[in-house]
Amino acid sequence: MKKFAKMSLVAAVAVAGLSSTVAAKPLADAIQGTSVSGLVRYRVNDKKQDGKRDTNSEQAKLVFGIKSKVNDKVTAALKWVGVLTQKNSVTTGAPALGVAKFTYANDGLTATAGLMELATPWTDAGDGARANGILATKALGKVTVAAACFRDSIQGGDKTVSINSNNLKALAVIGAASGISYQAWYLDIGKAVAGDTGSALQQGGTATALVLKGKAGIANINASYATLEGDSNTLDTQSLMKVVATAPVNNIKLTVGLASGGSDGDLVTFDQDAAVGFESAYIRAGGANQFDLSAYTVAAAVPVKDVTLSLQYTNASYDATKGAAQEDEVSEICFKAAYKMSKNFSTYLRVANLSYDKALKANDDTLKTRIQLLYKF
Repeated sequence: MKKFAKMSLVAAVAVAGLSSTVAAKPLADAIQGTSVSGLVRYRVNDKKQDGKRDTNSEQAKLVFGIKSKVNDKVTAALKWVGVLTQKNSVTTGAPALGVAKFTYANDGLTATAGLMELATPWTDAGDGARANGILATKALGKVTVAAACFRDSIQGGDKTVSINSNNLKALAVIGAASGISYQAWYLDIGKAVAGDTGSALQQGGTATALVLKGKAGIANINASYATLEGDSNTLDTQSLMKVVATAPVNNIKLTVGLASGGSDGDLVTFDQDAAVGFESAYIRAGGANQFDLSAYTVAAAVPVKDVTLSLQYTNASYDATKGAAQEDEVSEICFKAAYKMSKNFSTYLRVANLSYDKALKANDDTLKTRIQLLYKF
């Protein structure tokens, strides 16, 4: 009996070892070609405004992504995004699946299908803008042509125009010539579903965008022009042009930017931090319904070992109503100290003071402070 028990034990160990060996190879194959990336971000915000109660908020954000090579031509990607915001003791937000897509690549053709980042000039994919659909790109020499169809969009954190229930069809030409990279986009916006009354694009519309980047001497130039128009006279033609130049002078990085909005408004973005928008820390064009906007910004940043100190001044004037006799004006002075402890961890302190000169409202000042911690992996 003891001999039989010993033989059974040896057999069990042998079978277990064999099973582990057999299972180890598929597991190793599954892990091979898989990468993990993401970030952890924490922010503390404080707002003090003349004549009003102070407000504060905290926000924690987690992004966790997995990208795996299925075979020589297909790649699968998953991404979870969780944002929790606490403002005046009220908590909002919850983790959610942000991306679930498959990408096929072969001979200059790339096709992606599923729930994916909504990476367009009008949206902010970095802050969560995504949609269901299919995107195809084809390289034709030095030019890449892109076409996409999306539906059931989920927009980023700072939404300006709702497109959640609008079907989207996009065409783009992307390339470079004479040292200038360019992107030309056209977007057809379908009608919102019945019952969606929260969008200025209930009857659909069209949007265009041209983005140019290049160098002029020592300066890097970023310029764009964008339009947005609603069908059936639901939204007059919105337009915004911007030019931003950045150049190093000795050890200082200088930035100068200009923006000009249309007479019918400059509401050309769906998310505030979109590429064709114009913004400082808190002043934003292309994200508020303003008329005949004129804005500029100047900034200087200097590194001191691992810390970068920057100072920025931004001014914007516009008509609060179309054809107003007197302009509204807002200016901002922003100081920022950013510390990069390592390649994947950084933090910053930002303090901005906004001054308002409003034609029809009481003038006031606002002081906004933010502390951020960011870890990327």
